[in-house]
Amino acid sequence: MQRESTRGLNRTNKLTNVCTVSFCFTGWQGIDCSILCSSGTWGLGCNQTCLCANGAACDPIDGSCTCTSGWRGERCQQSCPDGTYGLECRERCDCNHADGCDPVSGFCRCLPGWTGESKTSDIITSTLYFHC
Repeated sequence: MQRESTRGLNRTNKLTNVCTVSFCFTGWQGIDCSILCSSGTWGLGCNQTCLCANGAACDPIDGSCTCTSGWRGERCQQSCPDGTYGLECRERCDCNHADGCDPVSGFCRCLPGWTGESKTSDIITSTLYFHC
């Protein structure tokens, strides 16, 4: 007799009446399929290697990547485009006298001859600006 669980396919031995796991579904491992694939692996039997870069999380089922702040792309291999930063590069930089901003923090990269950090905020839009 076979029974499907949420993590694998179980099979009962008719002679011993012992239930064993015949295989785990994609993304699961262990004797009873209760353990997600280890970090860096995914797929059926957890035998695929994750290709995520820059500290991105790898989905144990399909290997898709969830990028950390400052990164984008299918494998999180691309830095945020100029003028943007943060998670999914959703935040916009507004830097004066600077060569763009840090893709993770949004801090301005000041041009030679300019120093300091001046933070201003627009109370109406709740936007924080970093200037040199």
